Amino acid sequence: LLSLELLNEYHRVLLRGKIQQRHGLTTDEILNILADITENGIIQSLTNVLLQAPHKNDSHLWQLLFSRPNTVLVTGDHLLIKNPPKFATVILPKDFVTVTGLL
Repeated sequence: LLSLELLNEYHRVLLRGKIQQRHGLTTDEILNILADITENGIIQSLTNVLLQAPHKNDSHLWQLLFSRPNTVLVTGDHLLIKNPPKFATVILPKDFVTVTGLL
C-alpha cells in the first residue's frame, strides 16, 4: 500500500548521500527500485482526516493506514512502533519476516 507522499519520502531518503552510500546504490538503481515498488504496490489516495502521528511529518502515514482497514505498517522507526494508531498495526521489519515466514 503506497501513497504519492510515501513514494516521495522514499525517493528523498534513498537519495541522501549517507543512505545511498550505505546501500551502495546508484541513482539509477534507486529509481529502478522505486519503479518496482510502484509497479507491485497499490497507490492509495490519502483519507482526508486530521490524524496526529508521533512525528509531525508522518501524518501522511496515519492517513494511509486509516484509508485501508487492517493495514500493517512495517518500519524501523521506534517512535511509530511505540505509538501506533488505534486502527492499525505497526511492527519492525524483523517481526514482519518472522510473522510472514518470508526470507
